Amino acid sequence: MKILLLTHRFTPALGGVETWAEALATGLSERDHEVLVLSRDDRASSTAAPFSVREEPRAGFRVCWVRHIHAYDRDYRDSWNDLRLGTALGEVLDSFAPDILHVGHCDGWGVAPFNLSGGRDIPCVVTLHDYKWICARGQMIRPP
Repeated sequence: MKILLLTHRFTPALGGVETWAEALATGLSERDHEVLVLSRDDRASSTAAPFSVREEPRAGFRVCWVRHIHAYDRDYRDSWNDLRLGTALGEVLDSFAPDILHVGHCDGWGVAPFNLSGGRDIPCVVTLHDYKWICARGQMIRPP
């Protein structure tokens, strides 16, 4: 099966979702699935052009990075439905043609993964790691 695993960040960035995504990609590839991880490249040191896509091989799977930082958002709407980011994601979906899209964290991606996979009849599953889906702060904590 061809699996596109989408996350907001990926290793070498450190965090719970990043560690989970790497372990999942490794485990799936060890079970003979073709895995492509798609993540946002939000590193301050990156010199890649905005919304460009680059690919790197890892042991057992590949990683595609889309250059995107929140500073590219022109307004709040862009943070949830940026057509420029959607174009890059669409190119990856079309070239990889996954059997399934697994969203590990959509922070920064907005609704594009769901709109684009649905328009291509690609089933989409989501792993919920925090409360981001129902709380803008992500942790269900109210300000003092």
